[in-house]
Amino acid sequence: MTKHLLSLDQTTKSKVPVAHKEVQRTLWGTKKSPYVRKVLIALEEKKGPYKLEEILPANLLKATNQKIPEVFLKISPFGKIPAYQEISRADPKEFSITESSVIMDYLNETIEETPLRPHDSKENARVSWFMTYGDNVVAAATYKIFFETLVKPNFLKEKTDTSLVDTVFKEELPVVLDFLERTLADHRAWIADTKNFSLADITIATHLITLSTTGLNLDETIGEKRPNLLKYMRKILKRPSVRKALG
Repeated sequence: MTKHLLSLDQTTKSKVPVAHKEVQRTLWGTKKSPYVRKVLIALEEKKGPYKLEEILPANLLKATNQKIPEVFLKISPFGKIPAYQEISRADPKEFSITESSVIMDYLNETIEETPLRPHDSKENARVSWFMTYGDNVVAAATYKIFFETLVKPNFLKEKTDTSLVDTVFKEELPVVLDFLERTLADHRAWIADTKNFSLADITIATHLITLSTTGLNLDETIGEKRPNLLKYMRKILKRPSVRKALG
């Protein structure tokens, strides 16, 4: 659910594309998690059939006195979400991995339709950089708001640290939003300056969308003084893959 709740890749990624009809894909997690949402958008973009098994991470299941399914722990040994499970007719051995970016890269490599990484090495490096920036910097700000305003009161039955939320709004979030606004000021179509929508866009946009899941108005939070970022996010939110992942 959060960066620190994610485990490392447990298996080696396959680079052999497999026909849709030969693969049974299951994603474990909840749409409330921005990290699960990243993978959902990737699956929708790749048009890979899948099933979503709604589940909270193990630490929240324990906190709410819910049983942790053994089958979930088999797929995600540390109880992290998202967790991805795949069964192929070509290979009866079950394949499973965790960590949202690892899962997205695997899906991009194994489902041929709609590439989410460019072939050009420099463009691809920029995609990786913005994915890292999204998960390490953007999420560091947005998830604090998510955790304090949604997770703590609704799942942990704890009070929101309003002073922390105020500090994020005043000091951390503006820095993130201003950087993204400057990045988009050259009127590039996508955040990593690629020709097509990429994993970088999924990562950056998903963590910003987290703000709206806490009840904030995303347009107002970004503000009119950041017209490029505002336009970019409005375009992202209109994509069928994003709308379906949020639905």
